[in-house]
Amino acid sequence: MIARFLYLLSGLLLSIAGSLQAQELDAAVTWSCQPKQGLLVIHYYPSLAEAKPEVKKQHPLVFYSLIDLENGGSSVTGSRSKKVVCQFKIDSIEVTLEPGVPNINLLGRCGAAITGIFSIKRNGKPLLIAEPFENLDCHARERYIDVVTIRDGSTKPKIHYRTYDE
Repeated sequence: MIARFLYLLSGLLLSIAGSLQAQELDAAVTWSCQPKQGLLVIHYYPSLAEAKPEVKKQHPLVFYSLIDLENGGSSVTGSRSKKVVCQFKIDSIEVTLEPGVPNINLLGRCGAAITGIFSIKRNGKPLLIAEPFENLDCHARERYIDVVTIRDGSTKPKIHYRTYDE
């Protein structure tokens, strides 16, 4: 009985640590829809802890919050997505944001390295499908997408990359 209690307690602590991690250490994204300027800008942060304080005031979407957990918070059993729609004069842009889970075992190789994936539709037609902000293989990460800019009437988004040491 004591062993079972300790097991449940360790799962609870892991879950609490995961929640704290989701708030400060995990990847997050913000966006700004500016219809008058015909502009949608998405900013990605590999670690919310490294983002400027004003970013945290914007209530960023933390990708960790979109996953469903089991086994005391150590296994991913599912995920959800967030849709962002920006209506311009010419185009309607729909961005789908979802977590990029390299390993459903959060304690395994790359397990805790949750990132984000985005897809873009323009007027209901795919413009970009399932593009990860970071490489899903956490050991092969050299750069990441930090800004995606979509303009009204544009045929493709402008994507800016950044290295981790910048």
